[in-house]
Amino acid sequence: MGDRRVKRTVRLLRESLMSLIIEKGYDSISVQDITDRADLARSTFYLHFKDKDELLYESMREIYSDFLNDVHTMTDFDHIAEHANFYRIMFSERGSMAFMVKMRKFLADIMKTHALNALIPPDEEPHIPRDFIAHVMAGAQIAMFSWWLENGQQPSATEIAQMGQQLLLNGINAAISHEDK
Repeated sequence: MGDRRVKRTVRLLRESLMSLIIEKGYDSISVQDITDRADLARSTFYLHFKDKDELLYESMREIYSDFLNDVHTMTDFDHIAEHANFYRIMFSERGSMAFMVKMRKFLADIMKTHALNALIPPDEEPHIPRDFIAHVMAGAQIAMFSWWLENGQQPSATEIAQMGQQLLLNGINAAISHEDK
């Protein structure tokens, strides 16, 4: 029974944070704002999280875990569209630089383990380090997300995903070719 209460508490805190980010921007939110919105005591918050950053990162980790489980049925742009109001704030000056850095690292890890391994055999080392390629891809992905949100989510999620894939794959293929340019 305690586990169910913990899950409920964490869900309330997460939902409160997400709605407050959309209303106020990330930097202006306090732990007190989050607990007031969730109708919980501050002490309850600190039983689960050390600060609002940890709540944000844990929330994003869970959202991305859900996304990765659904990756065969939705694109990353579908995921961004589903949470557009949140990302629109977090990718703006009202967001968090720490969030952007963690997101880039998270996406780079995904790029290394999924995208690059599909393009470059694991036993083959390109002349540009995999880690560098993955981080550049992740940064480009964030830039595409941001641009797409700023432009009213046009073109469609499917179209922008295809455009991004074409752009990134052409760049990666050029980067991993063994020709010196």
